Amino acid sequence: MYDKTIRLTKKTATQLIHQIMPRAVVIKDETAPEATIFRAVTNGLEIRCENDWFKRNKRIKLTITDGENTIVHYYSPTTLNRDFFEEKAEKEEAALQARVKWVSQVGLKMAHKLVDHYGGEETS
Repeated sequence: MYDKTIRLTKKTATQLIHQIMPRAVVIKDETAPEATIFRAVTNGLEIRCENDWFKRNKRIKLTITDGENTIVHYYSPTTLNRDFFEEKAEKEEAALQARVKWVSQVGLKMAHKLVDHYGGEETS
């Protein structure tokens, strides 16, 4: 998609993380040398703020997790506004991948039969 990743500074990461956890201590995650990742952990929540190293979508990704549930937000690196379009695109991609996985698990014929049956187009 794009050939360069965006630059993410600790100041920007801290600003975004503090929107969720105002008193969080933000540290750089040195375990991923190919990416710029900052994280904060407090009260059972972990927030990761990272550049676009994986998708190269020119957005900052903020991942909030409590170990069981995960919320992903994308932000514009210039305005720091949420990018709802990118979030919607990621949800649609995840839904597509889930459908592909389901079809590969149940088989194409069975998947088609189930879709026809529960879609109201019962065929013999």
